[in-house]
Amino acid sequence: MNLTLAFDDHYVLSPTIRFHRGDIDYAVNRLGEKGTPVEQGFEYNSGSNEVFLTPEQIVEFNRAALARGA
Repeated sequence: MNLTLAFDDHYVLSPTIRFHRGDIDYAVNRLGEKGTPVEQGFEYNSGSNEVFLTPEQIVEFNRAALARGA
């Protein structure tokens, strides 16, 4: 069974165990975007990544996350 879902800008690994709430749909994120299962044998690694953040972008990303309380 494939538990990895692809979204436009991220992947979600669905858990293999069930938590106390069984109604969580990992295929839809909080923005309402729908993920699709990746193909069998799919592998993500940094070497095949097409987009890399600059150090400045990483700092700004972290700053924004801290401002949101993440």
